[in-house]
Amino acid sequence: MKLEVQDICTVDYFHAIPCYNGKCSSIHGHLSFLLSASVDGEPSGDFLIDFKELKSIIKTVAEELDHKIVISKKYFSGSYKSGVLISWTTPSGDEFSISCPAHSVLFLDGEATIENICRYIAEKSLSLLPKNIKSITIKMTEGIRNLCEVSISREPKS
Repeated sequence: MKLEVQDICTVDYFHAIPCYNGKCSSIHGHLSFLLSASVDGEPSGDFLIDFKELKSIIKTVAEELDHKIVISKKYFSGSYKSGVLISWTTPSGDEFSISCPAHSVLFLDGEATIENICRYIAEKSLSLLPKNIKSITIKMTEGIRNLCEVSISREPKS
């Protein structure tokens, strides 16, 4: 059984993709990414999952990056009292160094691409969903014409 909730929430964040040879290697922000989710699994009683519960979980995970700096953890260059230092050099040689409160940064394992951000939301959300939910698909818009869709499933138990 499949259930979908569209337009759950919007997310605004700032990021850079330092290894990219182009504008995205510089600091820039995105406004109002729109998130939707669909889940698949076996109903538990009369419901696969209550819409309210699904929305709440997706919003909780989305809040982790809303109004944050999202960047790969490989650009972490140190910490101080209550903050972190982030630095990188772009392919064109521009050097960036940011000092900011630790709570204002979300570090990802990979580059801060929409694909990796969408995967982060999907993986974190699936880990918080009830076990009867076997897979999740997260759709995230970037602007009005671009969309990323990532689907993941729980690992089958052997």
